[in-house]
Amino acid sequence: MTDWVRNQDRAVWGRLGFTDRVPAATTVWRLLIRIDADVLSAALARWLLARSAPVVVAGRRWRLVIAVDGKVERGARLAGGRQVHLLRPR
Repeated sequence: MTDWVRNQDRAVWGRLGFTDRVPAATTVWRLLIRIDADVLSAALARWLLARSAPVVVAGRRWRLVIAVDGKVERGARLAGGRQVHLLRPR
């Protein structure tokens, strides 16, 4: 997540409440536990898709693959007690 924050522009940092540097991992964690899981999942999916565009090498088109495992948001529960899963398939 720190890499994602680091790759954003200053306007995004401002909306997240950050100013002149990438915050410590604990600060990012405190932010993430307050964000809606569906909104975070959608933002991460857009970020990954933006980085997985096909690459042309020697006239041949290759698909760039980024492997990401799913994450469970610790302490977050849905109705019925189910855990909140980030990066779930859509």
